[in-house]
Amino acid sequence: MKNRFTLISAAKKQRGLTLIETVIALLIGAVVIAGAVIGYQVVYGAKGQNDAQLLSQAAQCARTTYNNSPDFSGANASTLAGNGCFPSSNVSGAVGSQTVKDSNGYAITATATTLSSNNDSIAFTISGVPTNVCTQIMAALAPSASQLSGGPVGNGTATTVMPYGGTYQPSQVPTACAASLNDVIYTITK
Repeated sequence: MKNRFTLISAAKKQRGLTLIETVIALLIGAVVIAGAVIGYQVVYGAKGQNDAQLLSQAAQCARTTYNNSPDFSGANASTLAGNGCFPSSNVSGAVGSQTVKDSNGYAITATATTLSSNNDSIAFTISGVPTNVCTQIMAALAPSASQLSGGPVGNGTATTVMPYGGTYQPSQVPTACAASLNDVIYTITK
């Protein structure tokens, strides 16, 4: 009789998790991971949207500033900053040699360039953008761009995701934003 109780007591003392406890622990872990992923996407999505809005507003201001000019000759980030095309919180340096950065510290440049006739456009470049922010910026800027491209920082080569006169090609965005740090080149015309 004593052996029978000993076996039952030994079975009751057995340690470990039941199947239900294991499933509950896995579900809780999955919810935590999903929340972290969504939070990460929201934060970087907001960064991309903020940068796209900053560049869109600067582009509209450039069009207004150069409205009475035949082209964008002389346009650059410093002259646009001097004309109030970028918020003062994004501008540093002396008048005439200002530099522009977004709220994340990514450098922004602007250069008069040519798409069909001399200096008929401005290319805004935001440099050092991580892949996930790059894809957000591309999608947000496509509707207002005359041309849109991107590539590794300082590489000198870019993948065009929206050719001048063409349509936005989202299938090219992963290539344009493939580097860990990317340049996004947003070109507008008058």
